[in-house]
Amino acid sequence: MAKHLTDNDIKNIVEFLDKWDLTIRLTWGKLCDAVDESLGLKLSRQTLQKYQRIKDTYQNVKKDASDAVSKEKKVLLS
Repeated sequence: MAKHLTDNDIKNIVEFLDKWDLTIRLTWGKLCDAVDESLGLKLSRQTLQKYQRIKDTYQNVKKDASDAVSKEKKVLLS
């Protein structure tokens, strides 16, 4: 059965995502592994995606990483 996250768990995961190193490709699998290692929460992708705050933050970090790569490519091409 899927683990239900507390508000504090969600807050900790969102804060963890906010500090994600944008040079490391973010995937749900990597996030699950990192959350297990750092916060001691063994969670599946499906469990994480059920929580809108986590899902929104994940998508924002992915977008920020993509934007950072695009800017870097523009600088290299200039």
